[in-house]
Amino acid sequence: MAKGLRIASWAVAIAIVALCDGGFLAFAVMTIAEESGSSAASFMAETVVQGIAPVMWVLIPLLQLASVVLGAVAAASRRPAALVTCRSIMLFFKVGLIPFFLCGAVVELLFIVLGLHPVLPFVGWAMGAAVGVMGWLTMFSGSIWAIATAVHLYRQRIASGGELAAHIVLQLMFVADVVDAVILFVRSKAPAAALRTQSLLR
Repeated sequence: MAKGLRIASWAVAIAIVALCDGGFLAFAVMTIAEESGSSAASFMAETVVQGIAPVMWVLIPLLQLASVVLGAVAAASRRPAALVTCRSIMLFFKVGLIPFFLCGAVVELLFIVLGLHPVLPFVGWAMGAAVGVMGWLTMFSGSIWAIATAVHLYRQRIASGGELAAHIVLQLMFVADVVDAVILFVRSKAPAAALRTQSLLR
């Protein structure tokens, strides 16, 4: 990958992880503030909500789209050294977003319970579906880098076509994507180290 694309890819990845994890943290603080009953705390919570909403619904999806595009470009790159960047960003996404997905799982569970309520079942299921879609899109913005890593392993004949297909399918599923990313990271360790050594010798 060109240096500019590499820098842009890292900037987008860091922004997504920071905003997703930070958004849930701000939401938790806001909820506690509202429950305190203080008018000042409620005002602060309302201000936080007004500030978070545009970020959650506009900026993050744009960054996720940018990540998918950059990941696809990285996968298409014929430079073997692109593997080093792909595997690093992949691991950063999968580990960095763990707090986001743990909180998201709790929220999803609460919406499922609300969906079982006899009076407001539609609200719970609709909100649960919205949170699920948001979570999947967030997951895929990191999964594209795992897929790019698998593509480079296939191109270097380290992974077979069947393995590549399996990695792609696993990267589309919650939880399985993290396990698969760890496998890809381990499998790409030796070729990535060799590529780093080659770049140092040049």
